[in-house]
Amino acid sequence: MTAPERFADSQFLSCTAGAVHTYVFGPDNHIIQPPKLIEAFGDEQAIETARRMVDGQALEVWDQQRLVIRLEPRTGPEPI
Repeated sequence: MTAPERFADSQFLSCTAGAVHTYVFGPDNHIIQPPKLIEAFGDEQAIETARRMVDGQALEVWDQQRLVIRLEPRTGPEPI
């Protein structure tokens, strides 16, 4: 049985188990840090982890050549 046949009936997110890259962008929309790898088991986990990484800069999560999400920096006061 090949991998596509084995997973043909299963429900899974487009980002499978493995690492995704995160890129941090400065105010001029250029990458300002080397990419970081994070382990994720699906898009939801990758997004959840990335949300905790946003710290005043925009951040993108990429699964190979696919953009998973772009998170903009928070504006305004911190929630209580």
